[in-house]
Amino acid sequence: DNDQITALKTQRDIVEEGVKMRHCIGSYLGRVVNGDYAVYRMVEPERLTVGLIIKKDGLLMLDDIRGRRNSAPSLQSEQLIEKWFVAHQSKT
Repeated sequence: DNDQITALKTQRDIVEEGVKMRHCIGSYLGRVVNGDYAVYRMVEPERLTVGLIIKKDGLLMLDDIRGRRNSAPSLQSEQLIEKWFVAHQSKT
């Protein structure tokens, strides 16, 4: 987590994210509960939902970045998320 990107840690948070953002992240709940997926929220410079696949060997893969109603992120936001992801990978 950082000031811009935070993990959604409860089932309720994930469901509410889907409702607020009007996309299907709530349907990933089973994968989150099974430990196969993680969901993050980005608030700045724009509001986005970030999905990560958790592989069996513990490696993470950046899966999806979506805004409200599945809109695509701006290039600036995508670059920030990729930088955050790479930094996180180097810590694991």
